[in-house]
Amino acid sequence: MPFDARRDAIAPDSPKRILLTDDQGQLLDGGVRGYVWSVASLAWRREEQAVLSTDTLTVNSAITSMPSVNIGFVPSINAVARVTPHIGLNGDPFSLLHETAQYTTTQTGTALVTPTAGNKLVVTKVQIQAGGIVAGTVQLWFGAAADTTYTRGTDRAIFDGEFAPSATVKPGVVMDGPWIAGAADHVLRVTDSAAIDPLTVTVWYYEII
Repeated sequence: MPFDARRDAIAPDSPKRILLTDDQGQLLDGGVRGYVWSVASLAWRREEQAVLSTDTLTVNSAITSMPSVNIGFVPSINAVARVTPHIGLNGDPFSLLHETAQYTTTQTGTALVTPTAGNKLVVTKVQIQAGGIVAGTVQLWFGAAADTTYTRGTDRAIFDGEFAPSATVKPGVVMDGPWIAGAADHVLRVTDSAAIDPLTVTVWYYEII
């Protein structure tokens, strides 16, 4: 937790986990402002420090000594996006893509999304909608480049279920991921057991190396 000088009372030699940020709450150009312990004044003082990716602060000329301190940084927007690009922040270094296909005949491992060679798919959102009056099972799954036969319990499925549309009911499903392919070059595929007409599948995704 961040150190709060109005709430926390500690001994001069007691290390505290403190949150060091700049004025906008982010680390910018390696410079941060935060609280450091001053033995001279026996108080936590707000100082500006230049820091690297270390777990201690270098004492500046205004501070005679200080205890060892663990530092927690507030990550920048780009840092957050690199770890969790599916949240769709501005400045996201990943390209969030989408694909929609509508089928009227039976599908057997039809490729919906094929990644760039050497890349791995990460699916973030799925919508599947069944129309018409033909019932059937549907699988949306990851398969190797030459694998078009879905094997339940072996292949990595995002959706494995059944729809029974009628003249008055058009069932569908919306799901939030992420779902990550088991290996690079695995293709996102669609299989169904009957000619559900139409069967519409929409996915949002990105690729990782």
